[in-house]
Order: sequence, then structure tokens, then C-alpha cells
Amino acid sequence: MMFLGLLGCGAVTRPSRIFPYSPGNYDFNSNTPGSCMQACSASGYAYASVSAGNLCFCGSASANTTLLNTTTTSCQVDVCTGDSNYYCGGINYELVYTSAGFIDVSFYFILLHLIYIKYNLSRQVLL
Repeated sequence: MMFLGLLGCGAVTRPSRIFPYSPGNYDFNSNTPGSCMQACSASGYAYASVSAGNLCFCGSASANTTLLNTTTTSCQVDVCTGDSNYYCGGINYELVYTSAGFIDVSFYFILLHLIYIKYNLSRQVLL
């Protein structure tokens, strides 16, 4: 089983990783691609990667994803700590996803509501 938004598999080249940022707002004991994608999206990152079953990392929109292998066999090593039906990379490999599908839309509803209020207030002043 794979999540939508899968971009591919990448090798970890120590001491660095494909994406260097940890969202810090995820539970490594219940990690899945979906929970990592949500955590990265909530932190403002465009990409999410899972590895070693329980690790989640994030990358910015400017991250280079051209080196990812679309064949994900080498990344199907460790099952996710949050759901054993899914793979979460391996010690030396990361499955990389886009986190764009997990945008928090509540922010946009609030923003649109504020714009609507401002528009109506400015319209009343003009009348």
C-alpha cells in the first residue's frame, strides 16, 4: 500500500539526510506517511520523508527531488510504527512524499472570512 503524493525513494548519505528538518510535532511511536505529511504541512514544508519506521523529516519547496528513484523497493524495509500495513523507509533509505495534500484549510477559511468582513466594512463607509 502506498499513500498518494509518493515521489520516490532516496538514499540517506550520512551525515546529512534528503530533508534536514524534523517537524517536531509528530509521535515517532505512531508514525505513518500520512502523519508525517500532516506534520510537515502544518510546519509549512512542501515535502515529507519517512525512514527507519519511526522517523519523519521535512523539506522546503526548493529541495532537490530529481535524485529520487521512482522504484521504491529499497525503501520497503521497515514497517511504520503507526500502521504495519505501510512501509516507512529503512535505516539507509527514505520514502519521499509531497505534503501539499495536507494543507490546513481552516486558515484559509478564516482568512477569507476576514477579507469578507473588511470588504463589507469598507463598503459601508463608502455608502
